[in-house]
Amino acid sequence: MMRPILRRSTQSLSIPILAALLLLALPARAQKLPTLTEALEFLQANYVEPLDPERLFYNGVLGLRERVPWIEIYFPDVKGGVRLVHQDQELRIKFENLRKPKQVAPALTQVLDLAGGGRGSSGTGGGEYTVINGLLRGLGDPFTVFLTPAVYGKLARAGDPDMAEVGISVVQDNGFIVVGGVRRSSPAARAGIEPGERVLAIDGESTELMSKMEAVAALWGKAGSAISLRLGEPPSSERDVIVVRERGWAGVVEVRREPGDVLVVRLGTFDRGVAARVAEQLVAEIDKKRVKAVIIDFRENPGGFLTEGIELLERFLPKGVQLARVAGAYEARAESYRSEGRKKQLTSQPLIVLVDGQSASVTELCSRALQVHRRGLLVGRRTFGKGSVQSLFELSDGSALKMTVARYYGPDGRPIDRGIDPDLVVREAEGRDRPLEFALALLARTSSSRLETLRLEGRALLKSWKQEAK
Repeated sequence: MMRPILRRSTQSLSIPILAALLLLALPARAQKLPTLTEALEFLQANYVEPLDPERLFYNGVLGLRERVPWIEIYFPDVKGGVRLVHQDQELRIKFENLRKPKQVAPALTQVLDLAGGGRGSSGTGGGEYTVINGLLRGLGDPFTVFLTPAVYGKLARAGDPDMAEVGISVVQDNGFIVVGGVRRSSPAARAGIEPGERVLAIDGESTELMSKMEAVAALWGKAGSAISLRLGEPPSSERDVIVVRERGWAGVVEVRREPGDVLVVRLGTFDRGVAARVAEQLVAEIDKKRVKAVIIDFRENPGGFLTEGIELLERFLPKGVQLARVAGAYEARAESYRSEGRKKQLTSQPLIVLVDGQSASVTELCSRALQVHRRGLLVGRRTFGKGSVQSLFELSDGSALKMTVARYYGPDGRPIDRGIDPDLVVREAEGRDRPLEFALALLARTSSSRLETLRLEGRALLKSWKQEAK
C-alpha cells in the first residue's frame, strides 16, 4: 500500500472573473499535453474534494505567467470570454462547455500554444509542468504537489539503505524555503540549525526558484555524504553550515525504564511493524519488573501508516470504542475504525502522552483517540494539524502526483487538521526536556490512572513550577 508521506486555504475569485470563466467552448486538443491530461484525470477520480474546472483553468494560466510573464490576460473580455495576448498573437476563449476537470486540458493547450511553451517547444514538460504546478497551487492544499521525474526518482529512493537526510523539515513561506522543524538528536540539531531559518542555497544551488519538494529531494543523498546549507537573511546575516547525512539517528521505537518504574516509549514514526515492536518491548519490560506508569513520546513523529496507528490504539483502548474516521472523495469513501478487541491490552497503568508542533497525521489521530476516551493525558504543545491522507500517482512520463485523497477525523468527529491541544501545556526549555521532566514529576506525585486526577495534580504541579521560577 502506498500512503506516502501529509490548513487548508482557498483562493477566491472575483464575481467578474467567475462570470467570464463560465463561457468556455473549446475543441478537444489535449493529446498534445498527455501529462496534464493524465494529471487532471487522476485529480478528478481521487482528490478529496470536488474540483472547480473554472478555478483549475484560471490557476493554470496564472502558473504559466511565471514562465511567460509578458503574456497579457484580460478577465473578462468585453465579448463575454477571456482574451490572452502574447506578442502579436491573440487568443479568445469561451467557457460555456467547461464543466469537468478533464475539459480544462484543451483550454490550457491553446494557451500554451499561444505562449510557445508547450511540450512541442520544450520536449521535457517545460510549460506543461508549470501549468500543472499552477493549478495545483490554486487548490490551497500544500500536501497536493507535482513531482518532476528527477524529484520523484530521488524521493522514491529515500527508503534505500544507503540513502539518508539530516533531520529537518522545510516549508514554503511567501516564496522562500524555510526550516519548519528540526528533529532532536539529528545531524541538523547538532549543527545548530533552528526552525524559522531561511534556506538560501543547498549545495551551492539557490533555492529562489525551488519548489518545496525540490528542496526536500535536494536534502536527501548518500548516507555519509556532506551537504552545504546557506541559511539566514541576505545579505547581512547569512551563514554556511556543513551537515553530514546520517541514518539511524531517529530511532523508530525506543523503550527505556526511568526511576520510579516508569516506562518511556518513544516512537519516531509509524512505519510498518511499529505497533508490534512497541508491544513486544513493553511486554518484555513489564515481565521483568512491575511498571507504575507509561509515557508515550509522540514528539517529532510525522505519522505514517494508519493501520499501525489503529493497531497501537487497540493495545490501550477497550473493545468496541470508536478510534477514528477517514473520509475521502466527497465522503464516498468514508470508513470508521473501532477497537475490535483482537489485541491484548498492554497495561492499565497511568498513561501520559507527550506531543509537540511536529506531531502530525496518524500521530495526532492516536493522541486524540487516547484523549477523547480519557485513557491518556496529553502534555506538551499543540500538534501540527495535518489531518489528511496522501497517495502517490505515477504518471506515464515518469513524473508523479502526491495527492490528498482523504481526511482524518477523531473518534468525536473533530477534524484533525486543526491540531490537537494538549490537556496541559508544557514548553521546552533551553537545554532541558521540560515536558518529560514534568511527566515524570507528575507521576511521582500520584499513582492514579484517572485522567481527571492526573489533570488536577498536573495543574497544581505547573502552578508550583511557575512560583519556583519567580
